Amino acid sequence: MLLRVTLDIIQGHLLLIKGRNTVQLLCAPASLNMRLFVSLSIKFFSIILSALLLTGCLQKMAPQPGAENDSLAAPPGKIIDLKTAQYMDSNQLIKRLSRASRIIVGEKHDNPIHHQIERWLLVKLAEQRPQGSVLLEMLSPEQQTKVTQVKAWLQDAPVVRDSHIEMLLRWNTGWPWPLYQDVVMTALRAPYPVLAANLEQTEIAAIKNKTSFPQGRYSSAPEVRQSIRNAIREQHGGQIDESRLETMVAIQQHRDRAMAVQLKHAPAPALLIAGAFHAAKMIGVPLHYQDISPYEEAPLVLLLAEEGVQIDSSIADIVWFVPPVRDE
Repeated sequence: MLLRVTLDIIQGHLLLIKGRNTVQLLCAPASLNMRLFVSLSIKFFSIILSALLLTGCLQKMAPQPGAENDSLAAPPGKIIDLKTAQYMDSNQLIKRLSRASRIIVGEKHDNPIHHQIERWLLVKLAEQRPQGSVLLEMLSPEQQTKVTQVKAWLQDAPVVRDSHIEMLLRWNTGWPWPLYQDVVMTALRAPYPVLAANLEQTEIAAIKNKTSFPQGRYSSAPEVRQSIRNAIREQHGGQIDESRLETMVAIQQHRDRAMAVQLKHAPAPALLIAGAFHAAKMIGVPLHYQDISPYEEAPLVLLLAEEGVQIDSSIADIVWFVPPVRDE
């Protein structure tokens, strides 16, 4: 039984059929614009498909960044401008964010919708204007060389499993890869730099060995550090000794300062993705940004929160409420 098949040149791949029982697979320039019409048995058609799957000529056929952007819908939720208390739609949000030179997006780490929003933001903002850089709390400086190398390789759109990228980046398992992989892969396949925003492990070890605090007019205020203490104590159910509590407050503030410094020096427009605690205007990165750049415009803070959480303009500029994570 014969099967009529139309074969097109796709991204430089030309399939030549010679004779009834001979199959040859070649790569050819994409500029050739031709169609090959061949009649072949189902048996040999399956051979061709197998060859297509195995050949290195398919290396350039990976999905290009943004190929599916037209169908990328905004994740669910309610968006509120906290300065005006007015609801916004997703298009209004993107227009507002696209005018900011520096943005901080605060997430609840275990909410998958927050990560969907982050990926959506990366895609949609890049459609409005070139993205200067993206910074991730989830990356530490020790990983930066690997991140840069992997990113350069991904610009050629190789066919690769996301799990292989996780291994190459030496991704910290404290950040569940299934939650972060779509955000990370979208950023890595894009042309702008992806930058580590966290502290080095050696810096954290030094703070644990000898507690110290970053200095600054705003971040050093007693009420700021007390608010951080209260939040950490509450997270531990009140069961934490004062010495360990003070060390954790110091590490939190040093992380905030590191993120602020990285954000200041990152190519603009820059977007930082971090935990909501780091993103909060009254205690986190924005205060440290004021300390190091008192005459610059403050970063715009978009907080991703769960329904029922109380958020006002002292914490963020805009909030995007989504359904809470349900315990299984």
